Amino acid sequence: MDITIRPAVVGDAAAIAAVKDAVWPEDTSEPGRIARVIASGEHTSFIAEYDGQVVGFVDSFTTYSAMETARWEVDLLAVHPDQQGRGIGRALVSAASQSGHESGATFARALIQTHNTASQRVFARCGYRSDGVARDLYVATRGVAIPQPVFQDTNLIEVRTFNYNGLWVEGHLTIDSLSRALTRLAANSHEYGLAGVLISSCDAALTEAAMSLGYTLVAAFHWWRRDFND
Repeated sequence: MDITIRPAVVGDAAAIAAVKDAVWPEDTSEPGRIARVIASGEHTSFIAEYDGQVVGFVDSFTTYSAMETARWEVDLLAVHPDQQGRGIGRALVSAASQSGHESGATFARALIQTHNTASQRVFARCGYRSDGVARDLYVATRGVAIPQPVFQDTNLIEVRTFNYNGLWVEGHLTIDSLSRALTRLAANSHEYGLAGVLISSCDAALTEAAMSLGYTLVAAFHWWRRDFND
């Protein structure tokens, strides 16, 4: 099977959306959003082609930690169900990882659901390792202004992906930092559709605080990471 991996262009947006819909039929893809992300130049996206058809894609971009560490986020990987098990995912992740290395990022990482063994195998074969820490993803889609003190080491990261525009909450996680994200979401509802936070599955107190503020559980994940040492 002759598979071609190449950088995605704006004209691929509809084909990418079709693959995405085939993998996640419960979601609704927006080709316009995908086109805008590709056109922004802030992401590096690759597609896999077979017999002239797009059969897979991966999207990646850089974020910065509170300490200004550059991280390469391998954010979304999909291979059409009819083409899975043929090494396409591995080829896409390899291409994305190489771009991350060339970008100067310190490491690449991917957030993978704990039960997604197929994706875990792909990333493991590309040199990624799980940290073994289960984290629950909580998401809020409605902002509210909450006048509470905020820890200054909270890091709100703006992200624009093929799926959404939103805020990632990182750093010192408390009820105040979760509230800060909701306040920011309320003030910029035209720009952001959600705020998300990863909470250790063992942290019952913070989990309860998040739910009391309106965050809802999505799923459990592990971080998978590949360091760029040279």
